[in-house]
Amino acid sequence: ELRAPTAERAAFLLDAALAARTAESDEDAKNAHFLFTLHVYQYRVEKGGRGGVAGGRSRLHLFDLGSCEKTTKSRDGGSGSCLSLSALGNVILALFNGQKHVPYKDSKLTQLLREAMGSVMCRVAMIAHVSTTPSRYPETLATLQLASRIHRLRRKKLKVK
Repeated sequence: ELRAPTAERAAFLLDAALAARTAESDEDAKNAHFLFTLHVYQYRVEKGGRGGVAGGRSRLHLFDLGSCEKTTKSRDGGSGSCLSLSALGNVILALFNGQKHVPYKDSKLTQLLREAMGSVMCRVAMIAHVSTTPSRYPETLATLQLASRIHRLRRKKLKVK
């Protein structure tokens, strides 16, 4: 955890983390998930001689979900990123359906995302990055399937409201 007293410093830290990830020579590290959380604290002194302080806190979670093209085995015998993306899809489905049990414990990724996804006060946007390169088709298909699943659930929820 690093502290950034200014927006410029926070942007610098994000750039440095992304640069370190890009410079990594290990292909598995390049395909790993990337999580960056920015805690924003806003304070202002109340005018009018009272000397009170008003403010609030916010969090911005940025997630780059690694590819699942690799079939390298994880410690639990599964295929790493693919299993965590599948678990993420299951968590999203449970949240949208309002299920009492949300399977956060199914992967380390969903455990890390629990704070970001479990809040009723959060807004979520998803950008799906795909490739037209034939060697990337399995990864692209998995990405599109997850994005499609999320989009269908979102549309279903909007119709209900």
